[in-house]
Amino acid sequence: MNIEQVIYSVLKSDTAVSDLVSDRITPLIRPQGQSLPAITYQQIDNIIEHTVEGATGDKASRWQINCFSDDYDEMIALGKAVEAVLDGYKTAGIDHIFLMDEGEIEPTDFESEDFTIYVKRMDFEIFYSD
Repeated sequence: MNIEQVIYSVLKSDTAVSDLVSDRITPLIRPQGQSLPAITYQQIDNIIEHTVEGATGDKASRWQINCFSDDYDEMIALGKAVEAVLDGYKTAGIDHIFLMDEGEIEPTDFESEDFTIYVKRMDFEIFYSD
């Protein structure tokens, strides 16, 4: 199962999310000069379950979703939209997705001379099987 494609598809197909970011959903790095708001996603870890016979096919993977905006309230709204669509999500092959942790990243980390970028960090645990 390609979790990256699942994350992208679920976020892209949700009206509340896509109304805010359109197709600005990218892995790892937000392209320089990309319009805001936007979303990035990246895998933090992936635990593969084993028994004495070997891998069971069950996995627990943690993913970080970052919501970027040049407006604080819009960043909060985007974070709520992402949480609403991903937290509790399940489908064939995905047992469930849970929001495990969230926080805000210091805006000065992303400042330029022209504007400030606000970032909401969200960590999701995805339980799935191959």
